[in-house]
Amino acid sequence: MLTFKAIENFFDRDHVIAAMDETTLKALSKAGAFIRQRARTSMRRRKRPSEPGQPPSVHSGELREYLFFAWDASSRSVVVG
Repeated sequence: MLTFKAIENFFDRDHVIAAMDETTLKALSKAGAFIRQRARTSMRRRKRPSEPGQPPSVHSGELREYLFFAWDASSRSVVVG
């Protein structure tokens, strides 16, 4: 007779939650890195200000250098800025 232990496969088990947290962290880190890179490459170097709704103009290059992303554990999200 074949028995199936359904209790071990519920999503509220500690090992399932830990695996999901690790997978979520990995996926959101990749997304944060992609968004940061796209934001860096969309900034144009020019002397005049950017138009409303357009990516910012980069005058000295520091804005590109100081753009980071971080995992926010309290909200389980990634912050880019």
